Amino acid sequence: MFFLDYYGVDLMSIGSNDISPLTVLGAVVASYIIGMGNHVIAKKLWGVFRNNNFLLSYSLKKAKNEYTKKLNSLIENVNLDCYKLDLQSKILLEDKYNEAYSYVLEESCYDGIPIIEGQVAFLQSMVIPGLLILMLLSKYDSAPLLLGGILLFLLFYLIFDRILLIHKLVWEYYEYTKRIKEVKQ
Repeated sequence: MFFLDYYGVDLMSIGSNDISPLTVLGAVVASYIIGMGNHVIAKKLWGVFRNNNFLLSYSLKKAKNEYTKKLNSLIENVNLDCYKLDLQSKILLEDKYNEAYSYVLEESCYDGIPIIEGQVAFLQSMVIPGLLILMLLSKYDSAPLLLGGILLFLLFYLIFDRILLIHKLVWEYYEYTKRIKEVKQ
């Protein structure tokens, strides 16, 4: 859309302009390539938070209690004091999370995690275009800039909220799936 707008094409009356189908095809292909590049950049930027030890231990503390016996046995040797995590504890916590994640995806019938992961990927991919639009709007007026800043703050909040929700659901689904498998046997 930016490509067509740059050349002065009125997007509402595209049929009345002399645009070749090759130009439209080029714009679509360029948009796809730019979108894939945006996704790769966003994935690299946000990869730090995917299995962040602080977020993992925080969500684990919210999910576990004295009744979560399966989860407690999974993490019995893990130090959950996130400020004092040494390298060994970080690796162990991430390994236990990956074990729980794999178990949940293979053995459980809960399908909410991939949906939420899709939401996170979409929100993360919206940050760079959002920043670019904010920079474009900042040239003209400050009112859209304020609204855009609020929306970006909301975007960041939703991203972290969804990431924590994924972690918490993995821990909880691990517990309940283990219990269900034990009862069925």
